[in-house]
Amino acid sequence: MRWAPIAGNEGRFELAAASVHCQYAGVITGAVAALCVVGPEDIVEAELYKPMREAGVWGAELELQQEELSGVKQRMLKGLGQRVEWGLLETSVLVRLFYQLSYRFKGAIATSRAEGGSI
Repeated sequence: MRWAPIAGNEGRFELAAASVHCQYAGVITGAVAALCVVGPEDIVEAELYKPMREAGVWGAELELQQEELSGVKQRMLKGLGQRVEWGLLETSVLVRLFYQLSYRFKGAIATSRAEGGSI
């Protein structure tokens, strides 16, 4: 699969015309959504919500008002679709977020088990 930058769209990219479609399309998006629902709230807050508030995707309040939802959704999709250089990789913010959440959740589970508890 090959990606091409979207002209004038602040670092976003799209599937290049001659690309082969990914057999796992939508898997990362669904996985991140699931991790945000079932994962420890403090990790989701640190890895997703706090950076989104700091980037101005939504205000300082934790709870969104109904009239804010549409705009916030569009800003989140734009932000998560940004291309980033991450180590030696070029990927999207969404893929990096998936890794960060997975890694931190795995650590939280291991710590909880070592202490005889559950997550």
